[in-house]
Amino acid sequence: MSSLEHRMSLLRSSLLYLDKHKEFENIKKEAAENKGCFVYTFNINIDLGYIFDQDVSLGHSILTSPLDSSSLFQEIIYHYCLGHQLLPAETTSTQICARLKITNFPSCGMQVFNISDLTKYINYTGLIKLVGVVAGISGSAKYTQSTKYICAVTTCPGHAGNHFIRMHISGASETQTIRNDFICNFCGEILEEVKSLRNLSVKIVVEVIPVHQNGLGKEEIIEKGRKQALTVYVRDELVDVIELGKPYEFIGTIRTDRVGDDTLITVEANNISKLQVHTVHSVGTIPPSLQELFEGCKKSPWSWPINLANRFGDRLVSGGCLIKLRLVLLISLVLNPETHLLHILGIGKETGVFTYLIEYAQKFSRRSFPAVCTTSLSGKVITDKFTWAPYFLESGSLLLSNGGVCSLGDVSTWKKIKREQLQAVLVGNKIYLDLPSKHTGGLAQQLTFPLQCQVWGVYDPTGSGVKASPQKDVFMGSCSTGDLPKGFLDAFNYISFLDSFDSSTDVEIYHDMTTHTLSTWCNAYEDYYKSSMFEDLEKFLSIAKKVETKVSPEAESLLQNYYTASRMARCSGFGGSDVPSSALHSLISLATGFAKLKLQAVVSECDALMAVYLYEESLTMRYGLSVLSIHPQVNVPVSRLSELLGQENDVLMQRFHVQLLKFCSHAIDSRSTQREE
Repeated sequence: MSSLEHRMSLLRSSLLYLDKHKEFENIKKEAAENKGCFVYTFNINIDLGYIFDQDVSLGHSILTSPLDSSSLFQEIIYHYCLGHQLLPAETTSTQICARLKITNFPSCGMQVFNISDLTKYINYTGLIKLVGVVAGISGSAKYTQSTKYICAVTTCPGHAGNHFIRMHISGASETQTIRNDFICNFCGEILEEVKSLRNLSVKIVVEVIPVHQNGLGKEEIIEKGRKQALTVYVRDELVDVIELGKPYEFIGTIRTDRVGDDTLITVEANNISKLQVHTVHSVGTIPPSLQELFEGCKKSPWSWPINLANRFGDRLVSGGCLIKLRLVLLISLVLNPETHLLHILGIGKETGVFTYLIEYAQKFSRRSFPAVCTTSLSGKVITDKFTWAPYFLESGSLLLSNGGVCSLGDVSTWKKIKREQLQAVLVGNKIYLDLPSKHTGGLAQQLTFPLQCQVWGVYDPTGSGVKASPQKDVFMGSCSTGDLPKGFLDAFNYISFLDSFDSSTDVEIYHDMTTHTLSTWCNAYEDYYKSSMFEDLEKFLSIAKKVETKVSPEAESLLQNYYTASRMARCSGFGGSDVPSSALHSLISLATGFAKLKLQAVVSECDALMAVYLYEESLTMRYGLSVLSIHPQVNVPVSRLSELLGQENDVLMQRFHVQLLKFCSHAIDSRSTQREE
């Protein structure tokens, strides 16, 4: 087949695609919107997967030579617009800009995962795909989208008309678009730019950390340390799509730029879409290894989540060791950080076990990023490294953990200023970035981003960096919180104390842990994270995360009444209370997560009751004797585990329900009496 016949075949396929996908209707609209312009821009959505199914030649041409392929659509659009009198008769084909927006990247296309992939294919002119999280954004700057040149000789045919139109193409720099050495094709003189017709648009540069989508759409940012970020140029309307910390799919081309003596290899975006996490599992497809236990626990409104917590992390800890903490971790995992936050702080000497559990639990999170010393907590603003933008925003650990978990590590090693910064973020549920006046050119500004990740941390009150603090009353049953101020503790939704005062239970737990550790490591070693049990837990949690819940009036009333009564009962004088004002939000999050673990669409009164029980346990460990006569159990020995997993716990919860209703009723009546007086 000759080159002319091949081009005609491609034009025919392009025409059929435009007709079948009703793109001509969009062309009519854009032609009307472009009236009065000297350059007519048309955006064509290209379903590359569909084109490959219909015509492999056209699909291959667009995939490997997008610039040449755009000329096919440019020619069709030009003749269509003139034939239907959509544009002035004197319009030339050079005034038509056909921008192909790839909406469906085929599986046969090339995907880059690191900087070495870009280096390897530095001369590749085709389209590539990059999936990653935005770790940095530059300030916006102007660039020339299109301009017009004319011949300086007034008698030359090149002085009039639209013969010399310059447009930005993918991979071109500003100095390549705007030059002073263009030659007139008619007389050979130097062309001059008509600066009044220069059309400007905006561009930014973003840094992207590549991620892999494993299993159920889970993103992994860290694989043996943080990956090197890739640089992506984003232009025009795509600038408005980008947000710090969000995952995107970038389709674009590889470009190279000279920066001094260095060569910068980057990607220029053709199209950008938010990364959607898909799951093929429904509520009816619970993994077989959990199905029997799930069905067996249906008679009890509390049994299933506790039994699931017993299996969660069972390779790391024995039976009932930190079982309530494991339950709260599960609840935090299934909650959607955009609507329900459950930040957890573990306090105690046994920080090693807690750290192991956090590392294990993060494996089930959509995304996780640690608050390491090399990365700031909220992010920072620096002078733009690409020199043409006013500033560059680097996202911190909290933004990089969007949609997942941010692990703080041991906050006892943190400086006071960093703790205060974290406290401000957790209290306001917002991440703040200060933009100094030297970057804005005017008044200083403060950028705010919503906090959309769960925050987990640990604190050792006996650590070497902890200042001496007044000892808690052991007789009252309260645990030490070291030198942490009340405001910092209240910023977390749930505080899990890792130490208990029951010495006999501790001895039994240590014996269980020793036996468990020895038996685990004596057995033939296997990669637990690739085992069927781990995969089944992952599948079940992915199902639970997708459950949409609504709080029932009964549950809402119970939580509200407990919140009011407990704040009154733990009044600290001067109108204050030991129970934080954020407690109601924490209770709703606990109840919602508990219902999601049961795959329930409605948060019932039983779910609210468990939330109250867990929260009251935490308050009792923190302040002393419980107003509801609760005796906290940090650890449950194997010999007494059946009391927590079986019917005995149902009886306990029913008694607690009766006691809770009496407590709330008495507190509300007392409040009404005081108001009357």
